[in-house]
Amino acid sequence: MKKTLTSILALLLIVTMCCSAFADNVLRPGDKGDAVKEAQTWLKAYGYYSGKLDGVYGDATTKAVRHFQQNNGLTMDGKIGSKTRSILTSGGAVPASAQPAPTEPATANTAAEIKAAQTLLKQYGYYGGKLNGKLDAATKEAIKNFQHYNKLTENGKLDTETLTKLNGSDVVKAPISDKETANKDDVKHVQTRLAYYGYYTMAIDGLYGNGTIAAVKAFQKANGLPADGVVGKKTLAKLDADDSVKKQVVDDTKELESHPTLRKGDKGKAVKELQNLLKAAGFYSGKVDSTYGTDTVKAVKAYQKANGLVEDGKCGPFTWAKLLGIDISTVMPEATEAPLDNVLRWGDKGEAVKAMQQKLRQLGYKIAADGIYGEKTVLAVRKFQVKNGLKEDGKVGPATMAVIDSKLGL
Repeated sequence: MKKTLTSILALLLIVTMCCSAFADNVLRPGDKGDAVKEAQTWLKAYGYYSGKLDGVYGDATTKAVRHFQQNNGLTMDGKIGSKTRSILTSGGAVPASAQPAPTEPATANTAAEIKAAQTLLKQYGYYGGKLNGKLDAATKEAIKNFQHYNKLTENGKLDTETLTKLNGSDVVKAPISDKETANKDDVKHVQTRLAYYGYYTMAIDGLYGNGTIAAVKAFQKANGLPADGVVGKKTLAKLDADDSVKKQVVDDTKELESHPTLRKGDKGKAVKELQNLLKAAGFYSGKVDSTYGTDTVKAVKAYQKANGLVEDGKCGPFTWAKLLGIDISTVMPEATEAPLDNVLRWGDKGEAVKAMQQKLRQLGYKIAADGIYGEKTVLAVRKFQVKNGLKEDGKVGPATMAVIDSKLGL
């Protein structure tokens, strides 16, 4: 005990000998710099903080401050204002050993609390979804954006600090959320990037109207983000990136998905379209009768041979893509006729795909377990990968499958 007190006094002496980095401003979660580092030093001296003196006001520092405040009769808000600072630097504060660390406050979990928060988030421009009282992906993303611009810990939770800020009078509104509050230069930048990716075709006027909002939503949906029409941190980062999904790729993907694999004996509109395309390309001279007969098979094989495709006489995604003028490499990156072992990707079909889809459904992803690896499955996989810190490529290889199984306790 004597050694512990001696250590504390020594640390306090070191701190008091240094030039104070504290200013009169309030320190709060998300802050960085020398003032935070000095606060961490004091907290460590009293036994409240055991992390690195890195000058980053993160979760560990916040918990240490709240514990210090509890032991010293202060408001447990996790921030260092004038009262907390005064006692912290006095040299005579109550040490951590006086009382156990407080239990972290429960996050808002009732429908009424969440709905009230959604209402405020919508008012401040961070949320564009329904007031459904659910802490779903769109709501969590809105909370994170709110926390980011209001310099709070970005955890996506409706904790005490976030709720206090939401209900306060000094809220920082979303930079781009509606035509009344959006900065024109910011909106022009967003419109320019949306135009680059093909989602926006109107004038670059700096007005955040219905056309721009619709384009933002389409971009968000295509890139695995909550489609709320609000340009937050993640949406802006995607817009400014060079590898986001272009509208042309989305359109081509939908076009290709609407064309089923055809084979001998099939009949219908899709066969008729195939015969017309083959006739236009000079490979089919028979009757356009909507029936996939011997002549159609021969024409398909001839077309496949001329275009370096597998000559199987069936019209699958690769043959359709060539006929429709779709760049298969953008719609199906790294696509091959025979998928790589242990990797499921766009265009694959069968029981392995179906089994994987069923697992994602168990994890809450709303996709059909139809055994067809289409656009919705790709987006669900990408969302899962982003959520779990995996490479976001929309493919299910060994690494992604391992995490899926671990989430299901398999």
